[in-house]
Amino acid sequence: MARVIAVMSGKGGVGKTTTALNLGVALADFGSLPILLDASRQHPHLGLHLGSTRPEHTIQQVLRGKKKARQTLYSHPTGMRVMQGDVSLERGDNEEDVWNGLGRLLNDLKIESDIIVMDTSPGFGAETQKVIEHASDVLLVTTPDLPAVADSIQFIRMMKKRGKEPAGIILNKVRNDSVEMSRKNIEALLDVPIIGIIPYDDAVRKSLYLRHPVVYTHPQSRATNGFKKLTARLLGEQYEETLEKKEQGSLFAHTLRQLGLERPDEEHRA
Repeated sequence: MARVIAVMSGKGGVGKTTTALNLGVALADFGSLPILLDASRQHPHLGLHLGSTRPEHTIQQVLRGKKKARQTLYSHPTGMRVMQGDVSLERGDNEEDVWNGLGRLLNDLKIESDIIVMDTSPGFGAETQKVIEHASDVLLVTTPDLPAVADSIQFIRMMKKRGKEPAGIILNKVRNDSVEMSRKNIEALLDVPIIGIIPYDDAVRKSLYLRHPVVYTHPQSRATNGFKKLTARLLGEQYEETLEKKEQGSLFAHTLRQLGLERPDEEHRA
């Protein structure tokens, strides 16, 4: 039976979509055959992160019975497959009712893959409740600041009222400075273990510019190491860090060289 992981958050802006995307790439690096599903009705941004603003096939088409699940899967160079959402402002009537077919869609995808990662809308709305119903694991993404943690507390309370709780917390954009909330305090407030720490890394911004996940564009970055540590923990495997100061083989450095934009000291930057 395929594992279904829902990447969720109490609020927007904490890096949930970036986390889901890079988790998919890292899972492929570990030998899995992941499918990344855009299960966000309100904010289907996976395609935007991958440079695809007008996909020919979308999850909405499958949910409406117009396409088969296999027909809508896009292959990424990393080996993961992606089912995008419709980013248009007008998606048709009864959009919320369409998402009642999510369970059927996931059953179809379980034949195609051993692990499915779902990116979701922020907050605890009706559609996220449907996602939680079908998820094997819920991973809650937050940043180490009070507003994000406060929204995470509310999210967890709502889950517990329905007899569920997150499998773990992913702490994102961590700077390790004096104004951040500490890991110890966050775990105490949320009463859920932190299973992944992703450092703040300028490589993530560069990867967004390149429209590819940072695990793919900057394989030796600090953020990539964070995502791979998280993935190893989810899979119960060991991961040895490969963090280096130079990223000569990164897609970003290669692209700059091809464009003739790389400065002499570019390859030595963290």
